[in-house]
Amino acid sequence: MKLVRMDNSTTVIFGKTRYHYYISDRIMKMLHEFDMRATVGLFPDTIDSHRKAYYSVSSLMEESIASSQMEGAVTTTKKAKEMLRKNIRPKDKSERMIVNNYRAMLFIKDHNNQQLSPEFIKDIHNIVTEGTLEERYMGKFRDNDDVVVQDSLSGEVFHQPIPRDQIDSAIQQLCDFINDESEFLHPIIKGIILHYAIAFIHPFEDGNGRVARTLFYWYELKSGYWLMEYLALSRYIKDHKGKYEESYVFGESDGNDMTYFILYNLKALMDSVDKFEEYLKRKIEEERMMKTKLSDYGLNDRQIRVVTSLMNGGTVTVRSVENQYMVSLNTARADIRTLVDMGLLTETGREVNMKVYSWSGKKI
Repeated sequence: MKLVRMDNSTTVIFGKTRYHYYISDRIMKMLHEFDMRATVGLFPDTIDSHRKAYYSVSSLMEESIASSQMEGAVTTTKKAKEMLRKNIRPKDKSERMIVNNYRAMLFIKDHNNQQLSPEFIKDIHNIVTEGTLEERYMGKFRDNDDVVVQDSLSGEVFHQPIPRDQIDSAIQQLCDFINDESEFLHPIIKGIILHYAIAFIHPFEDGNGRVARTLFYWYELKSGYWLMEYLALSRYIKDHKGKYEESYVFGESDGNDMTYFILYNLKALMDSVDKFEEYLKRKIEEERMMKTKLSDYGLNDRQIRVVTSLMNGGTVTVRSVENQYMVSLNTARADIRTLVDMGLLTETGREVNMKVYSWSGKKI
């Protein structure tokens, strides 16, 4: 297998390090399948822009939470989502990491038309590390060679990043490679190479993994893969973290062969599409059943989704409706007021200066 790969592989150089990859028939088949599923469209025609915005926000939250949990954030997904929806101020480092990751995901959505540059990479690092890293390290390439990737329990070193004096040239060459469109390379492969190279170079004191995963999303959105907004790739990686780390180790120990990492990420992408399709079907069925039950109330789809989520437990505020459904504050207030007037929601407390509402228990 190694001989076949080497004879047919492509080599890229960033700094003084050579990397190579081999696009096998299996990889081509997976890329084709992903492209087909990305272009056909997952949403039925009945789903409007507000519902799509809801699913996008929910998935970006999932991605931000899982990516942070991989790096040591200690909190439940449910609690973290509630914090993001209600725009609650983070109370500790774990919550700050999650908020930062979510801000970074929103940032790349608004900046997916620009070229990759060292400054842009530093901007993302600045966002993901705010309040969790010493200010002298934020948005700056490391100035030492003390950083290593190692097992947190055994202390075994998995990876020694490139020397500090090679970082600037390696990052610049990586940016040139990503920005160069003179020869076609499938955007998914190119994005995975970006992800791998950032983690290998390890240009920052901390936060390299979060920056690498964020940049992968950025490049796929830039390349027109709108589907990425709805995929929580880090959730798969978190659940299969051993294989994720293994794909790095195998690649580095096999002459920086990125093929292992490419195969892993393609499997993660396909699994993420499957999970989102299952989630979408379940939500559509839940909303259909709830719409039938609430047909006499004259509620809009957004209000029905609020009621459905609260009947399964949890709370809501005007601010969380605004954030989750991407509507104005006045629209969110009107939605909640209507549900309270109908006796479907009841005020159960306050958080900071916002009223908190829960399902009233009314029989429908």
